[in-house]
Amino acid sequence: MARDRIVLSGKKKAFSSLFVAYMGKAGGILFTAPAGKTCVITRVVMRSASGACDTVKIRCQFTAAGDVIALTAALTLTITNNCIILSPISNALMGVAAATFKVEVETVEDSAATAVFDVFGYLY
Repeated sequence: MARDRIVLSGKKKAFSSLFVAYMGKAGGILFTAPAGKTCVITRVVMRSASGACDTVKIRCQFTAAGDVIALTAALTLTITNNCIILSPISNALMGVAAATFKVEVETVEDSAATAVFDVFGYLY
């Protein structure tokens, strides 16, 4: 069975990148599984914060069907070239065709700030 590759010149390429504001609870859709494919998320990288954060708590899941990345403890991210690598839970749900993978902000940050969320994984 052929797999869609997301490796480019020895470097892993993200499925998607999205700016997410974590002052409010809106969150955002990070990735939608293509028709006829199943998606496995291997990690999400939170980076490039527009301002420091130290209270935000998030979770990532496919279409409200259970956590892929469980509710985090308060995340601390500064604006100086730092990132946070979020790993899936054991026995994480896979996304099937048209399933949306989203980030949800459970505990908001005090200041208006955003970060980029990069989604990594593979399709088959």
